[in-house]
Amino acid sequence: MRIIKVFNNNVILAEDKNHEKKILSGKGIGYGKSKDDEIGIDNRIELFVKESKNPEWMHSFLNLINEIPFEYILVTRKIINNAEANLRVKFNPFLLISLADHIYFAIFRSKKEIRTVVTMDDVKHIYPDEYKVGIEALKIIEKYIKIKMHINEANFIAIHFVENELYPIDKKVELSNPIIENEHINNLLTIIINNIGYPMHSIVLDRLTIHLRFLLRRSFNKNSEEDRSFEQDDNLYTDIKDKYPQLIESENLITEYFNNYCSYRISKSEKLYLLMHLHQIYEDVNPWDEKSDE
Repeated sequence: MRIIKVFNNNVILAEDKNHEKKILSGKGIGYGKSKDDEIGIDNRIELFVKESKNPEWMHSFLNLINEIPFEYILVTRKIINNAEANLRVKFNPFLLISLADHIYFAIFRSKKEIRTVVTMDDVKHIYPDEYKVGIEALKIIEKYIKIKMHINEANFIAIHFVENELYPIDKKVELSNPIIENEHINNLLTIIINNIGYPMHSIVLDRLTIHLRFLLRRSFNKNSEEDRSFEQDDNLYTDIKDKYPQLIESENLITEYFNNYCSYRISKSEKLYLLMHLHQIYEDVNPWDEKSDE
């Protein structure tokens, strides 16, 4: 095989006789090597990633390694391997690219003391397992890159996991069909946008989407919450409903959608949480309404 690029002493990009590019790893395989050198293959050398044969993946990967240091890709692979082992799922191969890119620029912002105002606090409640592995990812980053990142980054890493889960490694883990799930998400968002409007800030829509995915996964598993409420919940629900009656139509349509298309009855506590998200959408679409009430 002919070497195209040496990333470090242990990882290289090479091309075989069929002109297929492969990323190879092995102790010392890049030491003292240069471009166009020939390298033999033995049992000490392995494919760094199996996706090397996917031309779209390879194109994206080669673009990435020209933008960020290779150590970030190595650390990201450790994070993904740890996540797959703990969550017992297999991820989309493009996760390596998107997550490495995210981590690099998150660390760049951290070094420049640029803090994001987005928190995504809902993630740890809706996806506790992915969030826990996100916390472990921060520890891996600190260990190998020597940077202590803000704990809020665990939320964003967890979302990368959620969005890239393909299928379970064992039968104990059940994942929803991503095609069916995305179709439901699009239908639900269409209902909301048609009734309330399109928010100015994408993060508001992202939060709502996360919550809708959570409800969908509960419906797929028929894991309904106990229909319970507390006095303060009832008071909050009434306050929002009285102040923003236009939200009730959206809430009713969503409840009806889950009932008709998912055979799932949304509980009272779930309705409250849903209404709070709809309220955030409304505030973002109509910021002047809040100001006029002051």
